Amino acid sequence: MKYFLQHKYIVIAALFFMLPLLMWPFKSPSQKFELRKFSTVPEFTFSSILSQKYYSQLGDYLTDRFPLKNEMTAIKGYILIHLFSSSPSDRVRVGKNNYYYFQKGLELPCSTYKEEDIVIYWENIRQFIRKAKEHSITVRIAFAPQKPTIYPEYLSDYDFKRYQCAFTNLAHFLGAQPDETKPNFIALWDVFNDQKESSPSKFLHHPTDTHWNEYGASFLSQQVINSLSNNMWSSDDVYSEQYSHQGDLGRIMGVPLYENSAHVRVRREGVSVSPEKRIKAGNNYIRSFISMASNDKRLLDKMVIVHDSFGKRTRSQLPAYFKETVYLHHEAVGSKEAAEAIIGAKYIVLTFSERFMYKSMKGLTDNGKIYQQFFSD
Repeated sequence: MKYFLQHKYIVIAALFFMLPLLMWPFKSPSQKFELRKFSTVPEFTFSSILSQKYYSQLGDYLTDRFPLKNEMTAIKGYILIHLFSSSPSDRVRVGKNNYYYFQKGLELPCSTYKEEDIVIYWENIRQFIRKAKEHSITVRIAFAPQKPTIYPEYLSDYDFKRYQCAFTNLAHFLGAQPDETKPNFIALWDVFNDQKESSPSKFLHHPTDTHWNEYGASFLSQQVINSLSNNMWSSDDVYSEQYSHQGDLGRIMGVPLYENSAHVRVRREGVSVSPEKRIKAGNNYIRSFISMASNDKRLLDKMVIVHDSFGKRTRSQLPAYFKETVYLHHEAVGSKEAAEAIIGAKYIVLTFSERFMYKSMKGLTDNGKIYQQFFSD
């Protein structure tokens, strides 16, 4: 005890540095915390030892699993964010009022596209719609507006200036749209901006997440149903449940960021929707729902929605309106499982994030994956 009192600062410092080692057997950092895969145990070979590769990989492995790493990463992140308005990850940009933005979401929409490219993109859509009509299939195409387009006011001053090119590109793209495609195209930008103006306190995107929230996704569902049948969507069928949401942007930075949000679901009286059925297709799942209705309730025929991480947020909404609903992730397109799942579809909904809308157009060409998936004959 006397030794401790005489050397208390040295002892406290030693305990501080030894604490992670004492915790090692009991707690391991979580890969989900940082939304990435950790390094694996390196292979011990003679060549890897000589090239120093083994030691580098071993260092990465031990660093990823260092006890209290999550806690230390979070503390560092909080300091950078709240004291210096700086992001601990080069994949995330810190905005104003606790808003965060995905770096790629700022970069990709500002990519330069030639006039002839945009013409080709719209021609791809037109040909896809025409081919669907030959097969008696109705098509709807919608792009999910991304957060910086709808909420640019929360960008940092620097990011706000450099994002202006995205608005120019978007206006140029929409301005080149052929009239023939307009009945099949759902322009959610106007819907979102109108909703933002009329209900500014109801956010359409997660402040701490890359994606729109389920409230924002419900406007895609509403627009799809209204475009297919005028009298089916009713606000009386929509209900919400509050929950605490942890944003993926916080996990990318290694900082747990939570916000109040709501699950938005559709429950139509007289309509029962089966539990989700999942089929593994590569690294993704194909999800399907079967709906049954009483005689006085109408259901539309089978629908397939080709989606990314935005479109899947309608899973608690759209299935209530179709006899069968298949959620086909765009990375599962072309698989044997997808070919079986889409048989008998009468409706196709294509929805992608705004930042990938140019890239997604390539799948609609006659040799593209999406086109071949539905019209390979």
